[in-house]
Amino acid sequence: MTLAARSLRPDFAGIVRRLVPARRSRDRFGIFAGYRAYLVYQALEAKSDAELAALGLRRDDIARAAFAAISSAGDGED
Repeated sequence: MTLAARSLRPDFAGIVRRLVPARRSRDRFGIFAGYRAYLVYQALEAKSDAELAALGLRRDDIARAAFAAISSAGDGED
């Protein structure tokens, strides 16, 4: 089952809101988006398997979840 097909718990959205800085209007080279994905990845990687399961994630979902989080947070130019 893919990450997109699985529904994530609301707690995951809270993690993303705490870690993802305010949207930048210009991120031509993806520097801010990459940094945001790194922050989300690090926060999820530090969690135990039980904590990840409570968020609706498995350990092998972390990279996809980090990318999906920054993608849905609105990273492009205005």
